[in-house]
Amino acid sequence: MANKDLDFLFLTESDKSWLAAAIDFEGSISLCRVKNYNINGAIHIFRPSIRLAVTNKNLINHISKLLGVPVFFEPREGIKNKDSYAILIHPNKGRLLLPLLLPYLLAKKEQAKLLLEVYSLRNGHKLFKNNPKLIRIKEIHIIMKELNKRGK
Repeated sequence: MANKDLDFLFLTESDKSWLAAAIDFEGSISLCRVKNYNINGAIHIFRPSIRLAVTNKNLINHISKLLGVPVFFEPREGIKNKDSYAILIHPNKGRLLLPLLLPYLLAKKEQAKLLLEVYSLRNGHKLFKNNPKLIRIKEIHIIMKELNKRGK
């Protein structure tokens, strides 16, 4: 029996190109720093994030179906603001999806390359203080923050 969670690995070239364009225009590829609490107190971890938010419900539902991810409704306040719909791509899925989209990304190609480097550094493991790989991930976090500033 086929694994439905991996169906996105068989996207057509056309689907890959327009999905990459959607991420370039309406999405974000980032590395989030999150506080994680354990018995020793708070520590910061770095979580890869691929997010896409649009106001067109048909488009986001199509993308959701292609990637096998849920849609989140994001209501907006005010007359000029439209409600939007978003998808968040789990880091494990992002690790497999980004290499498929990389040739088609234009505006977010650098962020994608950096996130792929983070995936390879983490290799599914948690990294602890003063680990050279963690130091590089912190550097990537700073670079990605700069790349993702508005207007860049």
